[in-house]
Amino acid sequence: MNKKIIFAIALSILTISCANKKDDWMASDPLIFLNVTNGEDTCLTWTFPSSLYYQLNIKCISELDFYKYIEKIIEKKQVLLVSDSYFLMCQNDNITRSIVADSIYRECGLEGLEYYVENNPPILVDGDIDAFLWAAYILWENNVLVASGDEDPSWYTVKKQATIMK
Repeated sequence: MNKKIIFAIALSILTISCANKKDDWMASDPLIFLNVTNGEDTCLTWTFPSSLYYQLNIKCISELDFYKYIEKIIEKKQVLLVSDSYFLMCQNDNITRSIVADSIYRECGLEGLEYYVENNPPILVDGDIDAFLWAAYILWENNVLVASGDEDPSWYTVKKQATIMK
């Protein structure tokens, strides 16, 4: 085939995939929220699906099968049993209630929380992180995912569909 035609096709596919990327919530790793336990204590934590797979050092199943497993745990609102060392790591990512996020939700509803989340920088300073994560969790509970943009430094929200991970 002519090199110009191949280049044009490749450029077209790239352009279309980039244009649809923001509408495709699976293109970027969304924040997920789940309860984890070490068998003694439990906490609500946040992470990204791909990070969870690698942090838990999963070797016995594929990444795709692990995502399906985590998806079922989340759907059934079950608790994920993890090692003591991973549980200690989760303590840093523990979700706590935020008065700021609660007041935004009470006064402005889900749209206000979406605005708040989408207008926070992707790298959050300590003062904003609790409010941001609680806002993201409220959105999560209302079937709205929060994900970070791959191509621009931003957060965006999308409606949860049948599955949360590829």
